[in-house]
Amino acid sequence: MERAVFPKDCTDTSYIYRDNELVGFALRVSKTGLKTFFVEAKSGVVEYNEDGTPKKPKQKQEKIGRAGPGGYTAKAARELAEKKLAAIRTGKTAQATKTVRWALDSYVKLEGLSTETVKSMKKCLNNYFGEFLDRLMNSFDVDECRLIYETVYRTGGKEGQGVPSQANLMKRYLQAIFEYNQIIPNPWHYVRVSTPPAVHKKTVLEASDIKQLWYAMQDARALPRDAMFTMLFTGFRHLAIRSMEWKYLDMERCVYRIAEKAPGFKNGPAVDYPLPQWLVDNVLRRRYALYHDKSPYIFPNRVDPSRPMDNVRGTYQRVGKQVGTHLSTYVFRRTRATFTESFFGSTLITQRFLNHRVKVAMKDAPATGYYAKATMRMLRRYAEAYCSIIMQLAGQLPMSEKVKQVVLDEYADVRQQTVTLEEVDAMLDTRMLDVLAPAPDENDRAADQLGAEMFEYEMATAAPSSADEKDEGDD
Repeated sequence: MERAVFPKDCTDTSYIYRDNELVGFALRVSKTGLKTFFVEAKSGVVEYNEDGTPKKPKQKQEKIGRAGPGGYTAKAARELAEKKLAAIRTGKTAQATKTVRWALDSYVKLEGLSTETVKSMKKCLNNYFGEFLDRLMNSFDVDECRLIYETVYRTGGKEGQGVPSQANLMKRYLQAIFEYNQIIPNPWHYVRVSTPPAVHKKTVLEASDIKQLWYAMQDARALPRDAMFTMLFTGFRHLAIRSMEWKYLDMERCVYRIAEKAPGFKNGPAVDYPLPQWLVDNVLRRRYALYHDKSPYIFPNRVDPSRPMDNVRGTYQRVGKQVGTHLSTYVFRRTRATFTESFFGSTLITQRFLNHRVKVAMKDAPATGYYAKATMRMLRRYAEAYCSIIMQLAGQLPMSEKVKQVVLDEYADVRQQTVTLEEVDAMLDTRMLDVLAPAPDENDRAADQLGAEMFEYEMATAAPSSADEKDEGDD
């Protein structure tokens, strides 16, 4: 070993001396004089491609350690090399006799892994692979790994409904850990990821879903329950709901001030948005009494009140499962748009209900500016009427003849006419709104007429409705 030096005529950065007696054992001498023992050999275990054909054996190399003072002697290195070469050629590495828990603890110490990745890995494997963590890595075969994966995929989770995403994540983490520890063949490499069955996702709630949805939401936790009711009666995006602040809420006037460039409102101009009386009295006043002095947000984070609430889409999905339909955050918004046009027949009202800028402009009719300035009282009456419709469908109020007619006709072609303010009052009992929404004046009637004219213009020109926008940002 002492005679092994870097050749003067060598143009590479290192030179390798191979042992004549033990094939695969070698000594690498660097240009700087550093000497390192290592082994290299081809695996004797056959690995297969995706199509079942055998792979070409790979040459594997494994470092033993530094040679010389403070390192290995040639004799000690050769003894260790014999064991390592045998392990490579038989597929049994030194780590194969270690437990998966040991391998996990070793793997998460690698440089380059983020804190989030380590946290996710430990949580996933403890939750879904916990009973196998103390098993030796060489005790798993492909069939058992496939069975473990399928069990988590089909019946895992607290409610036994299956967690495909976690099953795929578990498979990916374990494959990486076994690969890092040179388990050959890696049983997790041959576990095929299953494709979830295609599920048709309803994008809009039907009138028949509202009653069951109402009671399912009542059973949810207070924070997501109140957020869902607010979303149902306002059509706000999920980000907008999370970002609602007390300073913009006027409960006496039942108005929420949408500030300029407010989160979740696409940088629109500032506007006063009417809230239904029921929502203010039954949801927001109660939250005000509990949280207004603890957080600036109407829906604060449960751990840190200085931040808005976390994403609670999981709760929406659980509620949707009770109702028997797909329920995402954006379904509430689409439902509001669909019901508004179904009952009121005016895309103009729909656009204002969703806080969209009016997209259809007629010649000689500056609709956007005129409508926004003139129709706050009109919009409030429609907002209260919409709230009443939802409560009727939920069984909280007696169902009016007009609502029955639309529901029974399965949203018959309401585009045949635009519902006027007088018809809204006749359709629904809005007499209690006299203080919040005085009877429509000339400006309201003029704006309502403009809405009817714009509606006719849409029908004649096939202009697109904002309710048909593919705005999926929060879904």
